[in-house]
Amino acid sequence: MKPRALTFDAYGTLLQEARTPLVELSRHIVNHYGLSLEAESFLHLWEEEFYSLLRRRFLGMEEANVLSLSRLLHSMGLESRGEALFQLVVEKWASRPAYPEVRGVLMKLEEWPVALVTNADDRTLRRALETNGLDFPLIVTSESVKAYKPDPKPFRRVVEMLRVGAEEILHVGDSLVDDVAGAKAMGMKTAWINRDGLRPSEDDPQPDFVLQSLEQLPEILSSFHGPAGR
Repeated sequence: MKPRALTFDAYGTLLQEARTPLVELSRHIVNHYGLSLEAESFLHLWEEEFYSLLRRRFLGMEEANVLSLSRLLHSMGLESRGEALFQLVVEKWASRPAYPEVRGVLMKLEEWPVALVTNADDRTLRRALETNGLDFPLIVTSESVKAYKPDPKPFRRVVEMLRVGAEEILHVGDSLVDDVAGAKAMGMKTAWINRDGLRPSEDDPQPDFVLQSLEQLPEILSSFHGPAGR
């Protein structure tokens, strides 16, 4: 069965990945405070605090990052300036450029019903889309459904919005867990964007398709039999 609709992740799929600004801020903090650990090690501690918070209740992306960063700095006996520091990341997330092929590929797919399903705050995502001149009529953010992928809530919402069966949707994303596992659990087909040439293990979620860039997506869609899109 050929898909009748497409859904996309945002960061790491259409927009350049969101982790680099976190690494850059971690490096700034390590250097500023003269900490005896690497930026990646600091970020690992920050991520542990971040996910610890989210296991208790839903928080928006900015709120959870500010709170977890503030707690980590406080635990290290440092001045807690989490909110001010994290604004540097927010501004970079809001201005992340789209990958070079994105605009051209989306033009080729303009007859297809499409939607975004992404772990992001509404305001930051919309600023990033506006910066890149990208317009999606249907958008599901983690903030809008109070849940992060791979939780089924974002995928369930987008299926309702597109008004097609989950099995008639191809979801495209860069995370094997958030995108591939989350979408497959809803019965959606999946295409994994593997820009870095990673080699997943047999135990990792298995996508239906693997792409090195979005340029390969139209060819994959043409390989299905039956009418396209609508």
